[in-house]
Amino acid sequence: MQRFFQMLSEGVERFEGFVVRFIARLQRGREILEQQGRLSIRAVERELEISGDELDELIAELVDVHDPKQRRPTPLRRWTAQRRTPTQHPYSGTEEHMDTWKIGRVNVARVVEMVLDVSPTILIPDATPENLEPMYGWLKPHFLHDDGNVPLSFHSFVVASDGARIVVDTCVGNHKPRDVPEWNNREGDFLTRLAVCGAPPETVDIVMCTHLHVDHVGWNTRLVDGRWVPTFPNARYLFARAEWSFWQNEVDPFGKEARGDSIEPILEAGLADFVETDHRLTSEVRLVPTPGHTPGHASVLIESAGERAIITGDLFHHPMQFARPTWPDVADVDTALAARTRQSFMERFSADTLVLGTHFPSPTGGRLVRDQTFYRFVV
Repeated sequence: MQRFFQMLSEGVERFEGFVVRFIARLQRGREILEQQGRLSIRAVERELEISGDELDELIAELVDVHDPKQRRPTPLRRWTAQRRTPTQHPYSGTEEHMDTWKIGRVNVARVVEMVLDVSPTILIPDATPENLEPMYGWLKPHFLHDDGNVPLSFHSFVVASDGARIVVDTCVGNHKPRDVPEWNNREGDFLTRLAVCGAPPETVDIVMCTHLHVDHVGWNTRLVDGRWVPTFPNARYLFARAEWSFWQNEVDPFGKEARGDSIEPILEAGLADFVETDHRLTSEVRLVPTPGHTPGHASVLIESAGERAIITGDLFHHPMQFARPTWPDVADVDTALAARTRQSFMERFSADTLVLGTHFPSPTGGRLVRDQTFYRFVV
């Protein structure tokens, strides 16, 4: 995993170096750098009057970046995620930053920090166009674009149950140094969106992190006067005991700084509770152990008034994994265990359960339907 991100970082650096030199020859480098702060693929296309496909071919000739699994040239523009603003997502009839559901007496809202378009092979190397083609009928248009990229949503779920307000996962956060460019030192309005949803930070009772990867703990804290302080000062933060037992001795390959800026300040503030992966939060909300992505990963099950929903966490990054649960996910700590857990999850929560994907873009919620030898996600 570390080699994967090292290759990505080196490739981006080589590409940006090439572009700067090339545009400098056209006496445009300084102007673009001053105006944009960093180079984007679209800016290069505009300035050079070159199409995306032509740019891909040029990059393939000049930059040695390869798919870590299949060792074939990968157009570098696929690594550059394009940020979407809340009202610009083409597949939602409502504002992208919030969707809501009611499960019995429980209210659930999805509050979005960002949606990024990426090549699916970044996470799932087997997700090539050829392998995905049989799924086009149900993946498009919500979960697969015509250009072959997939939208990944980074959001929290706000769950209101038994008088408690629960935030499930806290995304990436602001002002935090991260290796992924779109995550690095963000300045977003996520807390404003939470407040619009009816969950200002001081009103939150419980923060539940399905696991401790960097993009699920970021808003645990915020920067105040140069110090990382709890974002939700009146909440108890729930961490799975097995999860912390693993990560306190390991470095998150997706964000090595996360432990210091997003987890340890919560421990130091005395707000953390270490729980089992079957812990009950309220009479209607409890955890379900779903190990594999990480050792202490947990999904969140909601059962109320005869209705049922489950928040997946990163057991599933994308709906394609319902149809192909054994495809390796590069972010899984234990690939074989994750595949077995995905299979048992689908057998347990098909048909009568609303499945809420932690990285699924709007419409986000759907049901699993058995289709001969595999499951598909129906929204």
